[in-house]
Amino acid sequence: MRGGGNRLSSYNKGFTLAEVLITLGIIGVVAAMTMPVLIANHKKNVAVTKLKRSYNILSNVFVRAQVNYGDIINWDLSSSRGVEHEAESTRKILDTFIKKFVLPYLADGYTYNDNMTLSDLGYKTKILYRNGSSLLNLTNQRQSIRLQDGTYIFVYNTVTQIPNDAGEIKQYFSGILFIIDIDGPKGNNIVGKDVFLGGIYFVNNAKFIFYCNGTVKNNNFIPQDYTRDELLQGCETDGRFCGSLIQSDGWQINYNY
Repeated sequence: MRGGGNRLSSYNKGFTLAEVLITLGIIGVVAAMTMPVLIANHKKNVAVTKLKRSYNILSNVFVRAQVNYGDIINWDLSSSRGVEHEAESTRKILDTFIKKFVLPYLADGYTYNDNMTLSDLGYKTKILYRNGSSLLNLTNQRQSIRLQDGTYIFVYNTVTQIPNDAGEIKQYFSGILFIIDIDGPKGNNIVGKDVFLGGIYFVNNAKFIFYCNGTVKNNNFIPQDYTRDELLQGCETDGRFCGSLIQSDGWQINYNY
């Protein structure tokens, strides 16, 4: 009888050190190529989520306020609409407007700053347009609302320029501008990057909209009918139209972010 133990008829071959190093090198190259794209897409998604949330909050504020006070054109704005713009009186009008028509309708926690500068709020750089021109300086005093998620909303007035009988150009209070900084002092502070513009006009069909040009006819605001290329050009030039472009693109950032 033959004796003998069991033998392995085959064996598993392991990776050599060279093969492991080559594999790790390939993984490193792929990661180096894909990680920046993944990080950029994540930043875009975060920006869109916060911007859409701010848009919904402001839209709902004015819808709810109109339930109590009727159409915006009939709100108690007799002391502001059509009045010549002057810095101190405008600040008081905005303060009254925010406290009466905005703050009571903010469902989430917020902080209202009546008269603070960007520097007071912790900003190290001023807020710029994409072309490098200044929107808000560090020393400008502005009313601002800080939302629970860290978004800052600076409230300013819009003006209409009308010549008087003497031919002088006068500025008249015509609406509210909202400067929405989705990540506050810690961000880039650039319009179209983390800062977006919107507002309301004191007209019959008033509602919160992202920044756009238009005309007022029969006391209704008629926004200009932009093509996507026009919105894109305006967005990438100075950033003003980026909010409108993102909304028009189905809440996606499809531009040189």
